Amino acid sequence: MSQSESMPEALDTFFSALIEKTKASTDHQVSMTEVGGTIGLDKAASSRAVEELIGLGLVDIRTLSGAVGLTEAGKKLAQERLTPAESYVGIGQGDIVGEAAKEGVGKLLSGIKNCIGTLNLDFDRMNQVVVDLRTLEIQMSAPHPWTAIVRECLKAIAADVGDRLRPELTGRLNRLLA
Repeated sequence: MSQSESMPEALDTFFSALIEKTKASTDHQVSMTEVGGTIGLDKAASSRAVEELIGLGLVDIRTLSGAVGLTEAGKKLAQERLTPAESYVGIGQGDIVGEAAKEGVGKLLSGIKNCIGTLNLDFDRMNQVVVDLRTLEIQMSAPHPWTAIVRECLKAIAADVGDRLRPELTGRLNRLLA
């Protein structure tokens, strides 16, 4: 499976959490229920996700107690995700966000919107993130989005949910702010 091939969102979320827990290495192993617990899955749902990932050749079971790890194919896919083939440009220092950065911000917005429900945020924090995302969407729909506003929205999102995002989204967010 390559990065361009897609897997169901719930499975992708589990795989992303597994990448984070194993540090994208075949040398590490982690409890499947621990991985599932970080994204709100119970033991049965975690087990089903692992079974599907085993079927795809991305994961293998390491212990009888349920520790799992990445296979070589899983490690390869993890590394593709952590170092995307696309190059993302930072939003820059000029007054107006450039075209390349607009594309990167758009992909980041889409990714965050797809996983926001799995971030386990309290109401106030979720509300703040939604407001920041909406402000960013409005700014990006403008003919000339202001860099300062986009930067502040990205900083606020990073402060509110940066530690809970999938690794590839965290990387994209950090590259845009660089």
